[in-house]
Amino acid sequence: MATARHKVPRANATAEMLQTLDIIFLFDIKMDVPEVFKFSNFKIRILPEVPQQSNGTDCGLFVMKFMESIYLGEVTADGVNISAQNA
Repeated sequence: MATARHKVPRANATAEMLQTLDIIFLFDIKMDVPEVFKFSNFKIRILPEVPQQSNGTDCGLFVMKFMESIYLGEVTADGVNISAQNA
């Protein structure tokens, strides 16, 4: 589980990745999106109840399992367990 000391570096790394996406997709965004769109405008929220990987090597698998859990209704994108709410 990620600790508090990882939150700031992860948020900074995420912000940097979003800025990079703005650069990479600049032409595509201008061609296909009528209004101003920037990945870097996305809000970064780190929620304590959302599971996080504890290493830097299996992020792809971790994301796929998390998305599967959302699809199956086990958790929502906000990390709330729907089954627990309905119990």
